[in-house]
Amino acid sequence: MDEIKIYEKFLGRKNNRDTSRKSLLRRILILAVFVVALFGAYFALFQSSFTQINNVTVKAIRSDSKLSDNETILVEDSVLKVASGKNIFLMPISEIEDAAYHASPYVQEVSVHKSFPRKLVLKISRREEAISIASYSNCVVLDKFGYTLEYEKKDLAEDVSIEKIQKACSAFVKKYDLPVLYVKSLKAEFKLGKESTFYDISKFVQLIGILRASEYEPTQIVWDKDEYTVTTKTEQKIIFSSLQDFEVQLKRFVVVADQIISNDMEFVSLDLRYERPVLRRK
Repeated sequence: MDEIKIYEKFLGRKNNRDTSRKSLLRRILILAVFVVALFGAYFALFQSSFTQINNVTVKAIRSDSKLSDNETILVEDSVLKVASGKNIFLMPISEIEDAAYHASPYVQEVSVHKSFPRKLVLKISRREEAISIASYSNCVVLDKFGYTLEYEKKDLAEDVSIEKIQKACSAFVKKYDLPVLYVKSLKAEFKLGKESTFYDISKFVQLIGILRASEYEPTQIVWDKDEYTVTTKTEQKIIFSSLQDFEVQLKRFVVVADQIISNDMEFVSLDLRYERPVLRRK
């Protein structure tokens, strides 16, 4: 009887050992499967070609601020140059943004979206041209904040006449349907895609806006000595002083322009340098 009990006890211990071994093997197997799955996921996400960037799409942030086809191609090519073949998860957004900004001076704002598994979507707003400026040293196009969008160097003498500046920059300004500011000497720095040191830009953008609001389309502004002479599309001359309070002169213009419109008057020139503006009628 005792021998039977001893044998049963032995079998119980053996069964417990077998169960423990099977449990351990199951745990090892589960761990191995987990490690293999983890390694496979890591490889698929970070090492394989499945997540390597191979496509860039550019969209407009706003419908009224869309890059041209040529500008879009420049941005896509620039971004692909730095991002193609890179892992979509590891590619820094800052590098993508820098590539877009360097591609075109017209890029104002960039928002980057990573579209799994291999695509980048860039939402971009475009800088809009506000004014052309022509001087003895260069011809440029600026946006309303003073950022340089187009640039062409000129090597004219500092004492050159406005007429010669107009002639030298005529081909440049014809490419853009913008008001042109002609000035003999302009102490400002311009670099494509960067904010210029032309700090009077807001003054001229405001002037253009007020003229257009009164239905006068400015074609050119000549800054000569102490006066600005605006020529409109209908050949009227509107004269401002560069030495007097500009805001006061703009208010004078608004008052006089309202009277001209309400009385259906036609004029050749309007001089706003005086407290009582001088209107020369046709």
